[in-house]
Amino acid sequence: PWDIHDLTQTVRTALEQVRLERANEKLAANNQRRLAALELLHDASAGPSGLQSRAEYVDSVAARIGEIVTADVVATVLRLDAKSPAVSSIRCLEAISEQSLAELQDTLSGTFAKLAGYEVPAGTLLTRVSGRVLPGSRTARISKLKTFALGSDSEVFGLIAVGSVVSQAFQGAD
Repeated sequence: PWDIHDLTQTVRTALEQVRLERANEKLAANNQRRLAALELLHDASAGPSGLQSRAEYVDSVAARIGEIVTADVVATVLRLDAKSPAVSSIRCLEAISEQSLAELQDTLSGTFAKLAGYEVPAGTLLTRVSGRVLPGSRTARISKLKTFALGSDSEVFGLIAVGSVVSQAFQGAD
């Protein structure tokens, strides 16, 4: 009563439809994350009574980045001009160890030097840390760090970094 070729084609078509539906769900989720990121950037730029500086804008974005990406730490490094000191802000969204914090500070300083094209003199990076930092090394280390330059091709004035203790935390679309 059934033709084996028709049955095979029906099963293949059904499997392809399931694959396409799953791919569509992934694309829709990715689009939602991107839309949320754009909304965050827009909201930060139109923040309360207008932000006065790049530093305030970057700080506003960093404060809300956990709404878009699951992260354990969000950090920024800014040096707006040659006369001002470099300033680092590290937000621990989850508890990290003192050891992880020290490693992160070294990584941020080195990455900023590469991106900006100059070193921040040792001991001059002003750092503000918020969140929980535990003594010693009782928590997992930051194993995944995504860093983004702030500025233009000709002048980098800072960076923003998002870190996680989970090595598979960020995907290419994040």
